[in-house]
Amino acid sequence: MGTDSEKPRMPDDADIAARFEKIREQLHSMELPELPEDEIKRLEAGPVKPVVDHNHVDAKLKDLETRANKAQGQFRQAINRPTPKALESSNKSTRGLAVGMLVAYTIMGLPLAGIGIGFLIDWWLGTVMAKGLGALAGATLGVIMAIKIINANADKVN
Repeated sequence: MGTDSEKPRMPDDADIAARFEKIREQLHSMELPELPEDEIKRLEAGPVKPVVDHNHVDAKLKDLETRANKAQGQFRQAINRPTPKALESSNKSTRGLAVGMLVAYTIMGLPLAGIGIGFLIDWWLGTVMAKGLGALAGATLGVIMAIKIINANADKVN
């Protein structure tokens, strides 16, 4: 650790004035080109306030806002647009659901249809066995039809 005498000190007003005087002497000894008269007048007049055409600015702002809204709409459409892979996956999923529902209705519907037909036969003939045979025939047909439906659609769902 150093002592306070080794630390740099802040220049005081006399040091700053001496530095400016040295720079001023260096500038007086240099040959600088003369400024044109109109440039001197412009500098003496002070800063010039820019002239703003508010109608032009308003039109530019409206144009910028219109383009920003259009770009934002295109961006939102691009985000919400499904990708081809997602569409393909959705189509396969929908087809799979449809095939599954068709199989379920076939397995449930054909035995019920067999029971209904058996009931009509029992009522017409006065027997009690046609409902059971109709249910068995409907269940068999239902399973066979379900297997055919699954095999027919197996390549389309996967």
